Amino acid sequence: MTRLIRTCVIGLALSACLGLLTGCQVRQPGAVEAAVAQGFKRTVTVGGKKELNPFSASQDNIRAGKVNFSHYCMVCHGLDGQNTGVPFADRMSPPVPSLNSVGVQRYTDGN
Repeated sequence: MTRLIRTCVIGLALSACLGLLTGCQVRQPGAVEAAVAQGFKRTVTVGGKKELNPFSASQDNIRAGKVNFSHYCMVCHGLDGQNTGVPFADRMSPPVPSLNSVGVQRYTDGN
């Protein structure tokens, strides 16, 4: 499993556990909180900004990516990547981002 996927899986698991344990009201993070979290994520937890995707866009790799998404990502991001049908997505802190959002689409292969 790549470092990025491993970090995402661990982060999602921790977020889900914390969300279940706290039972508090969830709110959208403010601008400062979001900027700090994004900065931390891009510089400390994810890293590898200059790395390139080692997988070509072949049909086999795309098919494998779909399988990986269904195993690791779909639970929080929904089948369409936009949290559709995920009853707890808006109650997690921070809320689960839609994969077609501007913030997510700015990511490069290395972050």
